[in-house]
Amino acid sequence: MKKGYKSTVGMLKGIGMPKKFVKKVDEAIKERSISQNLSALRCALGFTEAEMAKKLKWSLQKVRKVEATKNRDHRLGDLYDYANVVGLEKERVDLMVTWTAKDSAQ
Repeated sequence: MKKGYKSTVGMLKGIGMPKKFVKKVDEAIKERSISQNLSALRCALGFTEAEMAKKLKWSLQKVRKVEATKNRDHRLGDLYDYANVVGLEKERVDLMVTWTAKDSAQ
């Protein structure tokens, strides 16, 4: 039976990838945690990127960019707009941004 992994980093460690590579992958994942959460929320609600773009009155390219942007490069207004469509309260966005900033500072 194949071993199950709980995370990408865990899998990379489990298959013996070099520590330096694993660290870079881990950092890249953490840099985009807000984007991953937005994308996951959209998918959980069953919206395609195109449907999200229509709801936000954004281009499809902008939705894709917001869902791929590094944490430090997000515009707060875009996060609030996106959160509004997926039913996330403004305060939750503020917390998400705060937690991410704290993680980046460490």
